[in-house]
Amino acid sequence: MEYVEKGIEVSFEMRWAKKFLPLIHDPRGYASHPKPEGVYYRILRRKSEEAIQYFVRWDEQDCIAAYPLVGHLFSHKFDYEPIIAFIKDGEIGKLVISATGGLTQGGHQTEIYREDESSVLGKVTYRTSKAPEYPFGEHESVGYFREEPLDKVTFRAKMPMLGVATCYHVYTAMRSYLRGPILDMKLFALKSEVLDRWYCVENFGHDVSNPWKYPHIRYHPSPKMEILIEERSRIAARNTTIST
Repeated sequence: MEYVEKGIEVSFEMRWAKKFLPLIHDPRGYASHPKPEGVYYRILRRKSEEAIQYFVRWDEQDCIAAYPLVGHLFSHKFDYEPIIAFIKDGEIGKLVISATGGLTQGGHQTEIYREDESSVLGKVTYRTSKAPEYPFGEHESVGYFREEPLDKVTFRAKMPMLGVATCYHVYTAMRSYLRGPILDMKLFALKSEVLDRWYCVENFGHDVSNPWKYPHIRYHPSPKMEILIEERSRIAARNTTIST
């Protein structure tokens, strides 16, 4: 199972993927403790359209040092943060990243950098795909997004430059974060057997079946992550009761 909707073709051309591979700075050390396993990619084509999905994968998300009192509530095994590059005329014409959001947004929002010069901030309701394209089936989710002009992204050659902003590994294109070491990561093919393992064994909840569907990054907690979220909520509620 390739986990794509009908009409979308999957390929793995490493030289092409390296051409647009994001350069990710780690200015505060959040991405290096632990270091990421690597970045996984696959190239999707739909008629004349092309998108490259990149997922940086960590064995663990550890927020205890960053938030000593509540960091255990945000720590868990396995973490994946997506970057999607939409290719137009041999250049990135649109870039979508998993970015930092407020606490009411679960700490995440999607940032969309495109050719339009306007800036938009909002909330969108979307649905994940049916199984088997998305193995957990259709779920309605709410996503927070920000749309910005593409010229706010810094490029080195054709590669976008990003920074890791928080202990839960979300990215930012803000130039003040483009400092410190650049993550040195191996590039792996995001093949079906990898996705099989991520969906079955790990906490992967991303619907990768169609990156053209707005807001491009579509996520719903996997069953294992839902259990973890419920456990966090119980711990947080118990701590609140004790403190009062």
